[in-house]
Amino acid sequence: MAIYEFKALAEEPEPLLTGLQFSPYRDFNREEWARLRADTPMTLVERDLEQLSGLMDGLSLDEVEQIYLPMSRLINLYVQAAQELHSVSSRFLNRKDRRVPFIIGIAGSVAVGKSTSARALRALLARWPDHPQVDLITTDGFLLPNAELERRGIMNRKGFPESFDSTENMYLIPATSQHPGGVNVLFLDGSVRFATDRMDESVWRAIGTISGHETVGGGF
Repeated sequence: MAIYEFKALAEEPEPLLTGLQFSPYRDFNREEWARLRADTPMTLVERDLEQLSGLMDGLSLDEVEQIYLPMSRLINLYVQAAQELHSVSSRFLNRKDRRVPFIIGIAGSVAVGKSTSARALRALLARWPDHPQVDLITTDGFLLPNAELERRGIMNRKGFPESFDSTENMYLIPATSQHPGGVNVLFLDGSVRFATDRMDESVWRAIGTISGHETVGGGF
């Protein structure tokens, strides 16, 4: 599943000139997007924003209601569909697989509001009855210590891929798959290889980082 970017524009968007008849992308102005909340109740009040002060600077209740509330409704529909598909598939396959977490990734440049958006969505999604447990994992928690960045001479690269402890990241979010016996792994060269459950943990961690400068062979 791909989660596409929905742009809430201050003015009417100009017509797309791509010539494509079909596209997964849609443009909305702020008023059009706000209407998509339908009858979704606003579950946050000013007091909630005050409790998050310092973490969500500059975020108003109107902005939450007009931008993030419709977004939480859309995500809730995705979650419901994913849960239903999982349930139907399990019944068809006569299996009792544990529920797989629904993961949302937010990407963007530095200081564009990724953390603010994530915290606002977490506060709203946690109030939906279908998925009350919503956890927030930030990449800042995986940054190498400043002393280590200084030792490696990459302090000026803080926030770039090489400044993160990718092995800790992999340990926190292990690979999961419906495939029996392992998972398919996508490498940066575009190749896809099957990693078995028998793989040694040290090898699994090593292929997830460029720090060791190892070369991955034709097979695991």
